[in-house]
Amino acid sequence: MTAATESDAGQYVLDERYYNLGQEETAFFKAQTGIHNDDELKTHILAIQEKAWKIHPYRCIRRFAFTSLKISRLPAYEQVLRLGRDHQDAILLDIGCCFGNDIRKAVADGFPVSRALASDLHQSFGHWDM
Repeated sequence: MTAATESDAGQYVLDERYYNLGQEETAFFKAQTGIHNDDELKTHILAIQEKAWKIHPYRCIRRFAFTSLKISRLPAYEQVLRLGRDHQDAILLDIGCCFGNDIRKAVADGFPVSRALASDLHQSFGHWDM
């Protein structure tokens, strides 16, 4: 079955064929996890996906959208990083963050971690080494 079909129980199933990290994502997740082997990294991300799916079956989890570093592709991204560096009162807030990968990316790129806040409805999503 593919992720786009339903199982006999009426629930979507996971399908690793949707796993497809770009170069930027691969480098980011290798740096964040300390896993430098591509196959081991894939196994790790698949395991995280499976754990998260059991908590709540969000489409972004099924389709690996959580691995896409969307924030760094926004036109204002460099300005956000600059605000974090230049203004002591700047706060970066990510609500509905799932694993918090966008805010982790911003911190990795220089936004001060002490002023970066992320939250999701499911607290468990923030407790894995993603």
